Amino acid sequence: MNFPSHYLPIKLIFDLSLFGTENPEEDLLRCNKVAFSKEFSSYQSKLLSNDHVEGNEILFKTCIRYLPNIDKQARKDIVKVLLENEPVASALMIMTRLDLGLLDDEDQYTVNFDRELSEYIENKKITPSLYLFLQKHFLDFKKINPADYQHFEITSSEYYDLLSDYTKVQSTLL
Repeated sequence: MNFPSHYLPIKLIFDLSLFGTENPEEDLLRCNKVAFSKEFSSYQSKLLSNDHVEGNEILFKTCIRYLPNIDKQARKDIVKVLLENEPVASALMIMTRLDLGLLDDEDQYTVNFDRELSEYIENKKITPSLYLFLQKHFLDFKKINPADYQHFEITSSEYYDLLSDYTKVQSTLL
């Protein structure tokens, strides 16, 4: 499957969150199926049955473990994905400006936002804005229900269909 190379760190977040591995393609090559991780399947059933839950805990845990440990180029790639996803980034900027009380001071917010992105690239600091962006980019995985698949496994074509949904600019917001 072809996707922009700067989406590779996003693909790894996707794979680790849903399948608990960085390389589900090994299972796909061996048996043409890959199983959702038990942790994701269990959590997702609770998430999908509760409309009031905000934020996917599995995604959060993956981000906490993964994001600080990637190399600088991968961190730059994640920031590039954030900046090119204008609908999500714009909504994030407005929400963060409201939260910081900076609604009337767009210049100050822009400086703060740029500083946050630089802080992640240079110092591996995961900022609330970065995590919130990833949460919105992945739409909390709310359209993925492992129980909809036989034995909580997906085929190669189903995997690549899901992956293609998450390795492109997102235009839908929750």
